[in-house]
Amino acid sequence: MPLPSTEASLAKQMNIYTNLLKIALEEPNVKSFITWGFTDNHSWVPGTFPGTGEALLYTKSMEPKLVYEKMLEVLRK
Repeated sequence: MPLPSTEASLAKQMNIYTNLLKIALEEPNVKSFITWGFTDNHSWVPGTFPGTGEALLYTKSMEPKLVYEKMLEVLRK
């Protein structure tokens, strides 16, 4: 995700994560849903792709993002 993040880019992130989670839940052969980390503080993305980051479910200060809450909503259904 290009930095700095915007409301639009965070909304896009939320849609991508929740849509992928919905697809995974609908497919009986999918047994897990894995992300490459949980906090932006320890992400490899900025070091590999300069100018990008904030791609995970928690902020650098360990606060859950809106995407985390939306994914929980999908799981609760």
